[in-house]
Amino acid sequence: MLAPSVALRAVKSFAGDGLNNPLLGSILVNPATSYDESQWSYIALFLTSLRFLEVEEETFFPTPYSVVSGMTLATTIPDMTQLQQIILIFLNGGTLENLSDGFCILTDKLPAATLEFRLSRWLSVGAAVVNPCLKSLNIPTLVIAGENHIFLPSKAEAQRLVELMTNCSKIIVR
Repeated sequence: MLAPSVALRAVKSFAGDGLNNPLLGSILVNPATSYDESQWSYIALFLTSLRFLEVEEETFFPTPYSVVSGMTLATTIPDMTQLQQIILIFLNGGTLENLSDGFCILTDKLPAATLEFRLSRWLSVGAAVVNPCLKSLNIPTLVIAGENHIFLPSKAEAQRLVELMTNCSKIIVR
């Protein structure tokens, strides 16, 4: 979302000042411009709302946010080998304490309030501001998208951007 936003602003700023556009082009990698059309815009609202179920005092048990979010994110692991390793860890030594520690990592590294801010202030707002203007971004743009991106429909989004933007091409990587 950041790259097209900066490019749009730069092109508009230099055109308004009567200067030549200094941008030679733009590269977007797995762009999140489709965030508002993805299931993540709904899932994220649910996940972040779970923080309101948390209690103030520290407990041995993981929070609802950490458990549900951890399980949701675990389903997006693209490599079956990684998923099997995680399952083996839980099966071999998955005591309640180990499971609790594992779930708490998510809460520590990506608190629900931080996730909510990034999704509501960055991705939602960014999609609403950037998408209507993309057609006017007339600089060479290369979209690089993952063939099987799990979080966002990047392959379909790359095609949409190629059709929408006048000077855009794509590369789909495995």
